[in-house]
Amino acid sequence: MSLKSSMKNLDVLDLGEIKWVSALFGILIAKLFPIVTTLHWAWYVGIILLLVIRPVMHFFKK
Repeated sequence: MSLKSSMKNLDVLDLGEIKWVSALFGILIAKLFPIVTTLHWAWYVGIILLLVIRPVMHFFKK
């Protein structure tokens, strides 16, 4: 079973739950490692931009 065929089985509700789990996991990491919350905001923007490059490129790919 490939990942692509498994992804087709997910509906909107499943994807929404994945987003909530991701957000809550981020909060958990912040609670367990308080040093993460002391970083300058520019670090977060840089990390977000690095992580968003691949999905955006795939989205606009023809």
